[in-house]
Amino acid sequence: MEAALFNKAIEETNPTLRIDTLDQFAKQFPQSAHIGKANYLYYLAYRQLGDNKKALAAAETLLAKDRTHEDVMYFVAETYFSQKREFTKVLALSGMILNIVNNGEKPENLSPAEWVKQKETLTQQAHYMTGTTHIYQEHFALADKSLRLALNSGKMSDTMRAGVLTSLGWSNYKLKNIPDSIKFYEQCAAIPGPLQTAAAQSVVSIRNEYGLAQ
Repeated sequence: MEAALFNKAIEETNPTLRIDTLDQFAKQFPQSAHIGKANYLYYLAYRQLGDNKKALAAAETLLAKDRTHEDVMYFVAETYFSQKREFTKVLALSGMILNIVNNGEKPENLSPAEWVKQKETLTQQAHYMTGTTHIYQEHFALADKSLRLALNSGKMSDTMRAGVLTSLGWSNYKLKNIPDSIKFYEQCAAIPGPLQTAAAQSVVSIRNEYGLAQ
């Protein structure tokens, strides 16, 4: 009966019905060896429903005992990162993500090509979240290191590249690494978008501050 109910939850495609089945499973078999997998199915179901609050709660419950799901780690880290809170958790989870993508095995549900693409995306995002979080904490040397890794981690959108370059420009300015600060701001100023004008103005301001030729 335990196996039948768990398999029913796995096979159910309707997220609402899957949650109902999981509720029955958790109530009847709270000590099951499959309870960790059940928590992952809860997470997936709430994500499918677009209920990020319950998905976050399910993800936190899962990660309390199982830290092998890089997708769940990313969801939790990115959620807190976007809310600019729980910085310690963002940094810790980003580090775990990097460890998994660098040393972990391919998930069973992904093809080799999909795993390569997911590793590239997660690596880039983990470095980006780490670097930006260090900027929030005014740890500019650490921010510079992580953001350079993000910049060199593969293809990214112009919007993200401009954001990374602006952050690198600011970090290097605070570190008094002026040549690199100007370089990064100039690269950002070459990308059309909302950060373009501010980056160009930063180049002018820094050159004036340090008496450098325009």
